[in-house]
Amino acid sequence: MIKNRLFMVDNKALSVLAMLAVMSLRVFAGDITVTTDKRFARGATMAFGRMTVTGSDIRETGFCWAETPEPTVDDNKTVKYLSKNGKIYWLQNLNPSTLYYMRAYAIGNDGTAHYGQVIRFYTIPMGRIEYTIRDGGPDDARNRIANATKSAIDWWNNLTSITGFSTSVGYEAGVNTADCSYGGWVRVGPNASYQRTGTILHELLHGVGVIPWADTEWSRHNLRASVNGDGYGTGAWLGDRVTEVVRFLENNNSARLNGDYQHLWPYGINGAHEDDGSEVLYIGNSLVCQALGEDGLQHTVSSFARPYHAFNHEEGRKYYIKNESVDCGLYDSYLMVAANGALAWKKMSAEEAAGNDSAAWTITFTPQNQYYQLKNVSTGRYMSYASPGPGGIATSAVAVPATAEDFQLMRGRNDIYAGMARLSNRGYWIVHPESNWTPNCLQAAPGGATAAATFNISNSAESQRWLILSADDIDEVSTASVNGIKSEIENSISELERLVAVPHIENVAGLDADMATVVARAREVVGSSDDMAELESARDGLREAVGTFLNSVAAKSADEPFDLTYMMANPGFETTDGWAVSPVVNYSCGEFYSKAFDMNQVLAGMPAGTYSLRVKGFQRPGSASDVWAKYSAGQSKVTAFMYLWSAVKRLSNICAGASGSRLGGSESAVGAPAMYIPNDMQSASIYFSKGMYENEVVYDNPNKGGSLKLGIRSASMPDKYWCIFDDFRLYFYGKESSTSLGIDDVDAGRACRSSGIYSLDGRLVGSDASAFERLPKGIYIVNGMKVVK
Repeated sequence: MIKNRLFMVDNKALSVLAMLAVMSLRVFAGDITVTTDKRFARGATMAFGRMTVTGSDIRETGFCWAETPEPTVDDNKTVKYLSKNGKIYWLQNLNPSTLYYMRAYAIGNDGTAHYGQVIRFYTIPMGRIEYTIRDGGPDDARNRIANATKSAIDWWNNLTSITGFSTSVGYEAGVNTADCSYGGWVRVGPNASYQRTGTILHELLHGVGVIPWADTEWSRHNLRASVNGDGYGTGAWLGDRVTEVVRFLENNNSARLNGDYQHLWPYGINGAHEDDGSEVLYIGNSLVCQALGEDGLQHTVSSFARPYHAFNHEEGRKYYIKNESVDCGLYDSYLMVAANGALAWKKMSAEEAAGNDSAAWTITFTPQNQYYQLKNVSTGRYMSYASPGPGGIATSAVAVPATAEDFQLMRGRNDIYAGMARLSNRGYWIVHPESNWTPNCLQAAPGGATAAATFNISNSAESQRWLILSADDIDEVSTASVNGIKSEIENSISELERLVAVPHIENVAGLDADMATVVARAREVVGSSDDMAELESARDGLREAVGTFLNSVAAKSADEPFDLTYMMANPGFETTDGWAVSPVVNYSCGEFYSKAFDMNQVLAGMPAGTYSLRVKGFQRPGSASDVWAKYSAGQSKVTAFMYLWSAVKRLSNICAGASGSRLGGSESAVGAPAMYIPNDMQSASIYFSKGMYENEVVYDNPNKGGSLKLGIRSASMPDKYWCIFDDFRLYFYGKESSTSLGIDDVDAGRACRSSGIYSLDGRLVGSDASAFERLPKGIYIVNGMKVVK
């Protein structure tokens, strides 16, 4: 009996232990955490995702998907993955032009499935690329070429939406590797290592626009970071869609697509040595090709950018549309339907817009063609295209939207600022689909009107881009706009006070007192009001006050003029925005090599009086040795000039700043004993930072409120001619002439006392040493010199 009782106790103990073990397992399994990476990629029949998972005792990880919002492993799932800096899970056999939901999952040893966040996405339409294999060549070579072509086209048709493109591929004994024209005529040589899928994929990129002589966006300047000596775009690709795809594939949030005038990397497969035959390489090539088209690359002569689900909308939700341009209502206006059905942007607050359905829109998306339809909530009318010109995009009372009501949304690339505040939203071009490179899109016109205007892909085309905002977004943008315009006012106050602080002669009695009154009023408004109209009035009053002040004063000393550099766009070459012609930019310098140019910008509404334009820069008119020999013989040969309207001054010869010792970077040694001159952008920037190669031109401007055109130009830049520059500065002396001030032939290297700390794009960011200490790390312009913090 005792033994039986002990046995029973032991059984109970074992049961308890078993239960505890199961509970422990479940608790442990419950510690599994799955995170779906927000980054993903998709084609027509495939999609790709990444995940992170924590915990242990995991028996399976993968992705599940469905056409309903909460997919589970009981719907569709995959455990298949590609290896590329981690696992890329591969969803296959999807339907083209379909809305899907996918998420990562992990199944613990207890059989419980744990899920990550859901991603909502649309697959694109299938590509419809056709191909033919030309006769000729040995049978084995032709078979390899045919198989490679079929494989390449299969990848692209499943991962791109390219239509209207056909390629002809054939063997050519006289071709060393392979080549292709824009349009798809491919020639493959006898080298068997180039008769492979990777080669065909590479050549087809040329066929769809990655080639200089087709004049696509690949060789233009809007979507490329630099320009080469032949004027072709080069360097990093600036489109967001390609960047998103590359960062997903590389699992690296700083990765970029780079390239020269006809090659790209990664995934360009630029030679047989780069073709490892892997699926991830071919998939990457295909996804990048599609993303190039979505960014704006013209895949064919009769196609615009690839349409896709660019704006992540919600069916039935109200959206509010405003223009990206400050001049066309960014701060205070919304797009609405007028009584006659026309589109107009009208001033109203965020609160007024939210309560006015004439300013509200619902959005639908057609997966089959990837176009959007925008319907006004109040009128029930659809946005509709009629014709180019004023009012060419209006609204229509159709019951069912047709071709005229289809619009392609194309996302802008640049961040939008409300004053100094960066918004979290991007603008969108609202484009009427057309089978050409220059379709019409909705553009804001002055005075509240709109027009159907020729699409302009440049960042400067702000009036063509529109923010599409939810009710929550408009509150955020409204708050940012108020804060932004207040920061503009504060910046303008600092600018005006800095100008007034320069020792000067008043040509109008009581001018300084008037300026103090304007400043006091502006400060009062900033401190007490959030009303946009009142804030805009204060801002505009400050701008007017600056003009009034500068038109009514003269600097007391030629050594202390008014510093107007802040009126220029990117005087320190943080970017090339604002310059009519874009130089190659690096090390905060701009350069042109063996290419004639006229790089300029025009400043409007400038006061009458005397100006001094200064820049660090030089030209090397030929090779280093030839230039030194000619310079030593008294022959400069410089063909580059800086100018300020009609005033022109020849730029420094590189040899004028030769150093007796090395200063840094790649330098050329010239002469005997050796002297040193810059030989690349880095070394030039070092010489500039030491105050070398200063240039100045002086101009007496007779026109009050007129424009000033300034820049550098060279009509002749033969082989090996190199021109580089940095740190433009613009000074104003007032109505005293340059002759009376004695600055006609002033040494450009003299110091000018000017207060203020500026960013490289010309924005005043501080006024004194204490402000400099508070600034984040970076490069700033202090007293006309770049300072690294």
